[in-house]
Parts: sequence; C-alpha cells; structure tokens
Amino acid sequence: MLLAGFMVVAIVWLAGCGGTKVKVDTKNGKLQVSSPKGSLKIENKTPTEAELGVPIYPNATAVQSGSISTTEGQSTYSAAVPLVTDDSVATVVAWYKEKLAGKPGLRDMTTSEGGMFAFQSGNEIKMVSIGPGTSAEFKGKTTVNIMSGTGTIPLQSQ
Repeated sequence: MLLAGFMVVAIVWLAGCGGTKVKVDTKNGKLQVSSPKGSLKIENKTPTEAELGVPIYPNATAVQSGSISTTEGQSTYSAAVPLVTDDSVATVVAWYKEKLAGKPGLRDMTTSEGGMFAFQSGNEIKMVSIGPGTSAEFKGKTTVNIMSGTGTIPLQSQ
C-alpha cells in the first residue's frame, strides 16, 4: 500500500527529468527511480532518531511506516512520514523548544498553534513542522513532520 501511494510522488518527480532515461526498481519493499540527474528512493521503513538527527516526539506514532529520500548532485534530502499524537500542539511545540535549544543556527518559527523549527550545521539541514491535524482522520490530533538533509537546499527550481 505504501509503495502504491508513493508511485504518484515518483511520477511527479520523473516529470522533471524531461525525457531522460530512468531506471525503476521495486525489489524488497522499496521503490527506487534513478536517472543521470539524481534518484528517488521510497522505503517501507521509518527512519530512526539517529538517522534523522532530530528527536522523535515520544508520544507520537507514524501514520504509515516509510521514508522518502532524493539525491540531486551532491545533495540528499530525506523526509520521514508524518507522525501523529493526541497531545496538544502547544505541548509538542514546548517539547521541541526544549529538545532543540542550543542547536546551531536554530530558527524557531512557532507559536502555541504550531509552526516550524529549522537548523543547519555545515551542510546538514533539519526541519520539524508541527500543527493541528487537518484531515477528518486526524481532527483533534497534532501532526509532526521531520525532514533531514545534506548539501545545498535549492530555493527555486532551475
């Protein structure tokens, strides 16, 4: 189910390859798409705190297990699937404020209603977004999304 759901991501990503030959591999519960411009890998495995370099909120559970990573030149971007918790947005924001305090270059763009934390050290960038659940399935819950990457994060498409 996870692979089928992420096929749309692969198709959108491939649209940017502009006629370039690509290789698609769907072995071992993974979807990997490669081209000379980069690669996209979707796995049925939730990254660990050590792999992300960001603490995972203790009362949160993964909505689905899985991860997405893309490589473009010397840059790699990895995103964890959304997490969800019954704890309030304010509680989760306060927990991350404490856990991320002192991180180099920390940007705190949060309020008690949600927002995002971001920090960069050298060529590593980490982001945590927190907000109220918006779909019917997650109404009254809090969602947490964690992104981790290395390299230069492009600000606009080229």
